[in-house]
Amino acid sequence: MGKTENIGDTFNYISNDTIISGDIKANYDIVIKGVLEGGIICKNKVQVEEGACVKGDVICLDLYLEGKIEGNVKSTRCCELRKNAIITGILECSSLVADFNVVIEKGLKLKK
Repeated sequence: MGKTENIGDTFNYISNDTIISGDIKANYDIVIKGVLEGGIICKNKVQVEEGACVKGDVICLDLYLEGKIEGNVKSTRCCELRKNAIITGILECSSLVADFNVVIEKGLKLKK
C-alpha cells in the first residue's frame, strides 16, 4: 500500500477542492483528497489523504488512511493508518498497520 503513485492503472480521484454528496460504488481504487458526504463500497483500495474526509461508512479491500472517516470501516484485507488518521466508528479488518497518534473511536475488530 502507499501513496497515489503506487495505486493501480485505473482509479477514481476526488481532488482537494471538491465536495461530493452521495454514496460511491467502485470496482477500481479510489483516491480522496477532498470531502465525500456519503459512503463508499469499493472492490479494491480506498485511499483517504491528509486533510480529506469521508462522512459515511467505508467497505473496501484495502484502506490507506491519512485523513478522517466519520463512520464505520470494513476492510477485508489490509488497513494502513498513518499519523493523525481518525475513524469515528468501528474498524474491522484482517491486517492492521498503524502509526502513533491514530484514533479509532468506537472499537477495533481484527478478523482472520
